[in-house]
This record gives sequence, structure tokens and C-alpha cells, in this order.
Amino acid sequence: MPPMLLLNICHAWTDIALSTLALWAAIDVVLPCAKRLNEVLAIWFHRARNHPLAISLQGDFDAEGFHALAEFIWQHGHQMKHLKIRVGNGDGNDAEVDVFGTLIPGPLPLLETVTIRGLIHERALHGPPILDLLRLAPNLVECILDEVVPVWNLNLTSKKLVLPNLRRLMFGLRTQNPDSDDDLLRCLSLPGLEVLSLSGRHVSGYNLFRFFGEVIAAPPRAGSG
Repeated sequence: MPPMLLLNICHAWTDIALSTLALWAAIDVVLPCAKRLNEVLAIWFHRARNHPLAISLQGDFDAEGFHALAEFIWQHGHQMKHLKIRVGNGDGNDAEVDVFGTLIPGPLPLLETVTIRGLIHERALHGPPILDLLRLAPNLVECILDEVVPVWNLNLTSKKLVLPNLRRLMFGLRTQNPDSDDDLLRCLSLPGLEVLSLSGRHVSGYNLFRFFGEVIAAPPRAGSG
């Protein structure tokens, strides 16, 4: 039940709803959205106070007003614990989709899970912002990339991004596109990885064995047996 409905029952239910911060900490945005959604979100963020947030963004990221909305949401990135992004087919002419708007967020110390799913044909996610997102989340535990084909503009010659706390990295279904989101694997160093799921269609045996060699050679993390 949406928490707004609880405010219409009686004063007692209103008091309970407003004092239960978790009710306001789950935010689901479907794009395109109402022009004054920022005002509604401001109320939800205020009522969630300092409770960790679970945010879901889905739909047309070319929609008018998305960048302003994204910047507003990322202002609360320090509270974000779970993030889900589902990209739909937009009407824009730009082949690249930047799901983070024009703003790179600040540190994301609470972020533990990231899920990015795409329904994209002849379009691509911009690679560097995805890596920036991962870089800002030192406590990230799980990352799922599903139907994100391909990821563009990755710098495979730069220093690898080390994510010491990432335990689960999963790549989902594949299309027939020769590129793939699992190219990100070549940009990452994951010493704490416990679960890796990928199709193997686009990662060469050489690169895969080299990746596992780096994981095995990494020093054990604190608390491991």
C-alpha cells in the first residue's frame, strides 16, 4: 500500500506512517514523469529523514526534465543503499544513454546493491559513468548488469578499478550484438569476489583466465578464512 493512503485513514494512522521512516525510503520513478515530481520527491526525502534509501529509475531516459530530476535524486546519494535502473527505448537521436544525467554524484558510502537492466536496441550505455558510480561506492556488495548491450567508451588501458567489498557480479542475458556489458570485467579488480555469473560469449578464455588469476593472486581480505 502506498504510504500516502495511510495518511487518509485517521490521525493515529497518520502518526504511525509519518514516524515509520522506511515507508518513505523506497522511491520508484517511472519516466517520463510529472513535471512537478521534484516537489513530491522532496516531501518523500524529508519524511525518510536519514533512513537508507532504495531508489528505482525506469523508462525513457531521454524524457524531458530527466537531467534535472537525476541531479535532484543524486543530491541524496549519500543515503542510497539500493539502486535499480531499467532503461527503456527512448525517442532521442543520441545513440548513447547516460542514465546519470549531467551530474556525477558525490560519495555513496551506503550503496550496497546496483542493478542496471536495459531494453535497448541500437543504443548503448555510456561506460565511464557506470565505472564512476562503482568507484564512488566503496561498500558495494552486489552488481547486476542485465541486457546492457553494449557499454561504450571504456578505457581498457587505464588502471583497473579495485572494488574490495564486491562479492557478487552478475551479467544477464545476451543479444546477438558482438559487444557486451561484460567488457566491464576487464576494467575491474575484485579481490573479494565470491560469485561471478556471465554467459562467456564475449569474454575470451585468455581474458577470463587472466581475471581469475588476478583474483587468486590477490591477498586475502580481512576476516577471510
